[in-house]
Amino acid sequence: MNANKKKKPIALELLDDLFDDGPKLDQDDAVELPSIEIEAESNSSVQQGAAPFPQAEVPPPSVDQVAPHEETIPPFSPTTKTMDAGHPTMTQRLETSPTMEQSTFSSQLGTQAPHRLNVKTAGVADVKLAQSENLRFAQEKILDLESEVERLRRENEALAAAGETLRRRADELLSKSESLEHRLRDSHSDHAEEKQILMDSLSERNKAVEGLQLKIDELEMRLNVNIKKIRVRERELENRLELVKMESSAVVRSKDEIILDLKRQVDQLAHELENYRDKGQELNKRLADRQEVLRRTVRALRIALTMLEGSEDETLKKKAE
Repeated sequence: MNANKKKKPIALELLDDLFDDGPKLDQDDAVELPSIEIEAESNSSVQQGAAPFPQAEVPPPSVDQVAPHEETIPPFSPTTKTMDAGHPTMTQRLETSPTMEQSTFSSQLGTQAPHRLNVKTAGVADVKLAQSENLRFAQEKILDLESEVERLRRENEALAAAGETLRRRADELLSKSESLEHRLRDSHSDHAEEKQILMDSLSERNKAVEGLQLKIDELEMRLNVNIKKIRVRERELENRLELVKMESSAVVRSKDEIILDLKRQVDQLAHELENYRDKGQELNKRLADRQEVLRRTVRALRIALTMLEGSEDETLKKKAE
């Protein structure tokens, strides 16, 4: 809707510029035709000395007739402004063309001075006809230029979009390239540091291996010495074992003899013990007999004592009586 509002004032301004050329021609008494083709027609009519054109007025095109072509006028934008800067508009061409056409027309009419009065009388009709033709030509030219401007605008927008896409792609590729270069430098530095660390660790391991090899050699020497000592000690222990075996066999033999002696002594003691047991039994029997005799004697003595005490008591009683 805003585009249509912008298009209508532009078309009306063009029509006003074209219609304003008529009064100027009347005031200046000079015919300034906008195109060479119309100049040729006017020259031919002047040379033939024909009667003036009929005074039928050609109605100027209304705004409604120009309105169907308003859709082709592109809206104002920075792109069209840039493109229009290199290509003058139709109004500018129409404003600059009268001076050139005037000079051309005056040069062509330089030899036709006697017919100047006829041209003045027919000036209004010629101007109106020229205006209508010029308007039609201007409209066609405007439509062509508008279509060309629209095409160039589309191409410019497409190229701008493609350029923007390429620029973004180039920026992306540049950023990727910078990131890859940064990563490559980082990887190179990391690999160099890792290589240096590995070389240092390898040298340290080589030194450690050399130290361990020296320790292994020293331990092998000590092991050989210890093996020799062990073998000597083994031989000594074998000799001592033989001696111990001989001593143990001698001790065993002596112990056997001692055991036999002890067994003989035990048997002898057992026999003596048996004899002593028999003697003890016999003595016990004799002791039991003597104890029985002693017990009988004591009982007899007690009876006799009681009898004596009874007789004494009786004598005492008798004396008391």
